[in-house]
Amino acid sequence: MISKENIAIIIFNHELNEKAIQLKQRFIGNVDVFLFDSGSQISNLERQYFDKAFENIYYNGLLNATNEFLKKQGYEIGVIITSDVEISNIGIFLDKIRRAFEKEEIGVYAPSAEYSFHHHMIYNKSNSVQQVSFTEGFCFAFRSNILNEMCPVDIKLNKFGYGTDVILGYHALDQGFISAVDHSYYVNHPYGSGYDKQAAIKAKHNWLASLPKPQQWFYKIATKSIFKNTFGVFVLNLIFRK
Repeated sequence: MISKENIAIIIFNHELNEKAIQLKQRFIGNVDVFLFDSGSQISNLERQYFDKAFENIYYNGLLNATNEFLKKQGYEIGVIITSDVEISNIGIFLDKIRRAFEKEEIGVYAPSAEYSFHHHMIYNKSNSVQQVSFTEGFCFAFRSNILNEMCPVDIKLNKFGYGTDVILGYHALDQGFISAVDHSYYVNHPYGSGYDKQAAIKAKHNWLASLPKPQQWFYKIATKSIFKNTFGVFVLNLIFRK
């Protein structure tokens, strides 16, 4: 089993200080956990809980900072959780992550969610781990070398984070790994969470246009509904997986 010393939990926060601190405290003693903040008003009392506090660099700024941090510290597995995510049982959550990465083929892993824009992420009670084209960005684990292939993300083009979850799925396949969603349990990411949708979509398209053609093709294919099912994932594996 992957040891807890090889795993780092990174909590992303913006203006949800109390929830972020409470979430960090639930992990302390079980795994290395770090709280990264982007532009929040942090009181003197709260500051002790924050490991890194940046100006408002948004999701992708935190993503780039996480990549540099994991490289410097040498963690094999990173786990990103936004501070609005609700996890009912931390012990089960960590155990599932360790067991997932015992499987050499898994490069990106996520629990299913009570709500998601992407149907393949929604908890389906199948009690199984299913291969998908990509996971969502609010709660997921990954092999650090995969994130490093995508970062740094150009935050002048895309600071919000839309699209990076899909392109991370590309880099997993490109390195010979798969992405997987675990339907044996779920987390909750409240509906309506996140950044302004229209601004985020515009930034996503600007960023995607700057990427190499294979990554643009992957995004177009992977986000079509037919390619989110078992057959579609099989086709993506044939095209993109090494």
